[in-house]
Amino acid sequence: MAKKIRDDFKDDPKVEYVIVHWDGKKVKLRDESIEERLALLLQAVLADRLPQFIGASLLNDGTGLSMKNAIMDYLDLYGLKDDKQKLIGMAFDTTASNTGHINGAAALLEKELDHALLWFACRHHVAELHMGWADDAV
Repeated sequence: MAKKIRDDFKDDPKVEYVIVHWDGKKVKLRDESIEERLALLLQAVLADRLPQFIGASLLNDGTGLSMKNAIMDYLDLYGLKDDKQKLIGMAFDTTASNTGHINGAAALLEKELDHALLWFACRHHVAELHMGWADDAV
């Protein structure tokens, strides 16, 4: 069924432009252990489609490199790794593991794809950063 859903998304002629969204979460399991997960979805821009949930990868850690590797695996699965015209942007929260200019997932993703993407930093988290800066200034 997953292959059918994936193929439907990949073969849809209305899907001309795509934004990849991700968010890392620490998940507490019943045995009290904690796993690092990365939820991913694809959003077709200007197409009459709902965002497509594509996976929740288990990560070894919450580093930008681990996130980038998981994202690349799914982009490859959806045929977007080499399609520089289709993948146009990425959406994520503003943690350092995402936004770091050297080791952040977004910068590493652009470097591996060898093209620039629009960065859609979560506005909620951007507002949190401004509040933190305001607290530091007081």
